[in-house]
Amino acid sequence: MSCEATEKSYEQLADRIISMWTIKDRDDLLDDCIEYIVEKFKEDGSIFYTAHSSVKKYFIEWLQHKVQISGVVSNQDLERMNKQRESNYA
Repeated sequence: MSCEATEKSYEQLADRIISMWTIKDRDDLLDDCIEYIVEKFKEDGSIFYTAHSSVKKYFIEWLQHKVQISGVVSNQDLERMNKQRESNYA
């Protein structure tokens, strides 16, 4: 698949995830979710725009992971906490 086609597929995948997103005021988590699902599709080599059921599967998998493992803390939350911790030790 060409680079241009791949980028178009990423955009279509992100649009699909955004259309499913219902968590208000947590665009940071949306970014994490998109990143997770894109990586899953890269791993298995799926064609994004033909795999809508896989998007839902990975979406649910990501949500379960965030709730069970990290208590719904986004990467941005973690970065902010790390910066705060570093400033406390400076």
